[in-house]
Amino acid sequence: MSGGVPILFAFLSSAVTVYVLYLVTGKFMSRLEHGNTRSYTSLGGILIIPCVCVCVVSAVCLDGILSESVTDFSRLKLFAGLFSACGVAIPYLCDDYLKKIRKVNTGLGRIIPPVGIFLVAAVYVFTMIRGGADFIFVPFCGNLGGAMVYCLVSALVIPLAVESVRVYSSDEKSGDNSAFIMFACLLVLSFVRKSVGGAIFAGALCGVFIALKLLNFDNEKILTGCGGKVFVGFSAVAVCYMIDSPWLFMLCGLPYIREATGLLFKKNKPNPRLDIILGLSGGTIAVILCIAGRL
Repeated sequence: MSGGVPILFAFLSSAVTVYVLYLVTGKFMSRLEHGNTRSYTSLGGILIIPCVCVCVVSAVCLDGILSESVTDFSRLKLFAGLFSACGVAIPYLCDDYLKKIRKVNTGLGRIIPPVGIFLVAAVYVFTMIRGGADFIFVPFCGNLGGAMVYCLVSALVIPLAVESVRVYSSDEKSGDNSAFIMFACLLVLSFVRKSVGGAIFAGALCGVFIALKLLNFDNEKILTGCGGKVFVGFSAVAVCYMIDSPWLFMLCGLPYIREATGLLFKKNKPNPRLDIILGLSGGTIAVILCIAGRL
């Protein structure tokens, strides 16, 4: 698959940008949130989201100069997913700001942010339909028509997937591990499906979590916050759509689904080791099925 240079650029540039930007602004953000420069900041989404957007757009521009591997429809799916992820993150970033900086306990409340996810998801799937998504790949069945009905159902399912990432309550280091494994698997799947756009998007997120792992290696310095988590969740869903297999989130996102299900039945206990095993197992199964043409 051509497009290796833009994919590598997205990965490296996002990692370096997040790392350097935190070194420059980390103390200021810590002082803004806690009143001192020695504490962590839970407003990481404010740093992560602009970095990913800039790096992805730059990588697509670089691809246009070097090889033009990203087709017009792939570019539509990429930017629709990227900016929709930004759209769902905005209410939660505002909620983080009100709670962490302004000390407003209620933030935006419990209704506005989830409604925002549903509305953005509806606009996203409508854009996909208008862009030409006239079929959907169903595991073990192949391509089926009737994408309109499927996408309308997706407008209800996408918020559930995004919320499963947001409510993930394990410690930040294990959360970074699960997210990195998920996007690394999606990166491999993008290569299998020959989707340069999906690989650029997934590669940029992999770079972000490499930077976060380095920053949080000794102790927690930067947390993604709710805004960053919903951005990550919608980005994962968008990459799955880009490679025409929304079902892949059910395998690559197994740690999040496990914890969300546990919370639903009030039997959830953080288990970082199990989450790593589930993430690797689900991703491996997804790659094998994709190579075999069954997913």
